[in-house]
Amino acid sequence: MAAFNLIFYSGTLGGQFVFANVNFTGAAAKQINGTTNVTGVLIADLPVGAQGLIAVVGGELIVTGTFKVSQTLTLSASTGAKINIPGTLDFAGGVSNTVTVLGTTYIATLTVEGGNFILNDFVTIGVAKVGTGATVTMIGSNSVTRVFSDVSGAGTLNIQGGTNNFHSMTGISIVNLSGGILMADTKQCNVVSFTQTGGSIGGTATISAGTATLSNAVINNTPVTAASLILKGFSTLNGGSLTVTGTGTVAAASQLTLGGGAIFAVSSSAKVQQSFALQVLPSGTMQVPNFKNDGKWTSTAELTLNTLTTGSGSFEFQSGSAISATGITFNTKSLLLTQATFTSIGSTVTISSIDGTGGSIVSQSQTFTVTGNMNVATFTHQNGLTYIPTGNVQTLDVQTGTFNVTGSSITVGSLTFEGGTITGNGKNSIVSTSTTITTNSPKTINGIIISSTGIAISCGAQQCQLLTVNAKLTNSPPS
Repeated sequence: MAAFNLIFYSGTLGGQFVFANVNFTGAAAKQINGTTNVTGVLIADLPVGAQGLIAVVGGELIVTGTFKVSQTLTLSASTGAKINIPGTLDFAGGVSNTVTVLGTTYIATLTVEGGNFILNDFVTIGVAKVGTGATVTMIGSNSVTRVFSDVSGAGTLNIQGGTNNFHSMTGISIVNLSGGILMADTKQCNVVSFTQTGGSIGGTATISAGTATLSNAVINNTPVTAASLILKGFSTLNGGSLTVTGTGTVAAASQLTLGGGAIFAVSSSAKVQQSFALQVLPSGTMQVPNFKNDGKWTSTAELTLNTLTTGSGSFEFQSGSAISATGITFNTKSLLLTQATFTSIGSTVTISSIDGTGGSIVSQSQTFTVTGNMNVATFTHQNGLTYIPTGNVQTLDVQTGTFNVTGSSITVGSLTFEGGTITGNGKNSIVSTSTTITTNSPKTINGIIISSTGIAISCGAQQCQLLTVNAKLTNSPPS
C-alpha cells in the first residue's frame, strides 16, 4: 500500500507502507508494527517540552530520505524489529533535549546539531557529524557493539559503556571515556581534548589528542599520542604506547603500569613537569616495557622507576624531590640533582653527565657508569661497580664493592673509605681535602693515587685491613 503523505498523531501503524513524507505530530506515543518506508522527509513534530516515543514493535522503520528531530524523543526497536535509516537523521535539539535510541539501529548519516544523542544498544553509523555544543553519548554493557565508519565535528563524545568501534575520527572537540571500550581500529583518530576516567582503549590505530588527561586509564595495544599529557591517578598500558610530544604534567600522585612491551615515551621536543609522586612499574615478563625519555623531565616530587628506562633526554630533580631506580636498566643523557637524591638499587645505570649541586647519589647498583663529568654533593657507594671518569664530589663514602676512576682524576672534599676497592688504571688519581680510613672491613687501593691533605686512620680497637696494589695513599700532590 502506498500513500503520498501521512500525518501520524497516535496509535499503531500496521502493515506495509511507503510514504513520501511523514509528520509524527503531537506528544502521544506512536507504534509501528510492520514495514514503513519513508522516501522523503520524516519529521518528529513534537510540542516544545514534550517527550515523544516512536516504538517499532515489529517489522522495520526505513527512512531513505531525512529524519528530522528537534525535541526530546525516544526511538526504540523491540527484539526482532529494526530501525533502518539509509538516509540521514538530523537532530537539532537545544541543550536540554535528548534523543535516545534503543534497539538494533542503522544510520547512514547522523547529524547532531545540538542536544544529547544517546545510543543504548547495537548501532551502526556510517558518517556522524557532531556540531559545536552537541553531544553523542554511548551507554550499555560491553557486550553491546557499535560501529562508526567516520565521526567528525566540533562536538563531544561521551563514552560510558558498550564496545564502540571507530574506523575514523576527525577533529572531535571532546572525547570523555568513563566506561565501556573505545576501539580505534582502522584509521588514526584525532581528538582535540581526550579525558579517560574509566573504561579501556583498544585497537591498533593511533589515537592522537591535543590534550589527553588520564586519571583511571587502561590502554590495550593501542598507540596514543598527546601534544599535552596530564597524568592524574592510575594508568595501565597493556602493550601499545603512550607518547607526549609537547608538554606533560603529573598533576596528582600517579602510578603508570607498563606491560607487554609497552612504551611510555617523551619525545625530543617535549617537556614534562612532575609535581606529584609518580611510580612507573612493569607488568608481565614476556616483553620488557620501556620508559623512554628523549625530552626534558623536571621533577619536584619523587619518581620511582621499576622498569627499563632509556633515552637521550635529561632528568632534572629540584629541591625536595627524589628518583629511585630498582632492579632496572637506566640510561639517560644527563641528570641534574638540585638538593635532590638519586637512589639506585640493583640497577645497571649509564649516564653521560651528572650535575648534582647540593644533590646526593646512593648506589647499590650492579653497575653505575658515568661516561662524562660528574659533580655531586654526596656520593655513597654502598655496593656494586661504579665507573667515574672525572668530576667533583664534596663527600664520597666507599663502603663495599668497587669504585673505579676511569679518567684522569676526580676531586673530593671528604673521602671516607670503609671497605671494598678503590681502583684506577695506574695513571689516575683521587685528590681529596681529607681522607678517613675506617672500620675493620678489608679495603684495597689498586692502580690509583689517593692524594689527600689530611689522612686519618680510625678503625677503633680492631686492626685496620688496608691493601695497596700498584697504588699510593699520600699527602703529597699527585705528580
